[in-house]
Amino acid sequence: MNIHIESFDLRNTTEIVCAAFNQCLNQIRLEQLPDDPPIPIDETIQGFRNFPDYIEVIPWMAKRNKNASDLLGYGFAQFSREDNLHMLQFVINILPEFRKQGLGKKFLSRIVNIAQQENRSLLITSTMARIPAGEAFMQRIGAERGLETHTN
Repeated sequence: MNIHIESFDLRNTTEIVCAAFNQCLNQIRLEQLPDDPPIPIDETIQGFRNFPDYIEVIPWMAKRNKNASDLLGYGFAQFSREDNLHMLQFVINILPEFRKQGLGKKFLSRIVNIAQQENRSLLITSTMARIPAGEAFMQRIGAERGLETHTN
């Protein structure tokens, strides 16, 4: 499969991109939190538009090809320009049917490049027990568990 990964301007992206992102987000959310309602598109759009200026967010989306409107997954690198200047938080979420095909590594490569460019030495993310593929991916790349929590 020819997979296309592209970055986009989170704060100024089109509603079409927001809708595709929202659909993918809600598919993954259903797996993570099956009892919670989907996130409305308006909430996703507002979330994209309202990041504080001192927070840098670099998002990527994976599609079947450049012109596809459906997403296979997404990733974010996020960091503050004002505090915790050593830290970068990231997210990688891939739809179940596209896992174990190298997408996670492709997103991670972009995230690591940003961390190096920004001189960030600590990368932080999270996984959920409902999606064991996340923890397996973290183990394969040699990540260390820092904090374990439980949510009811």
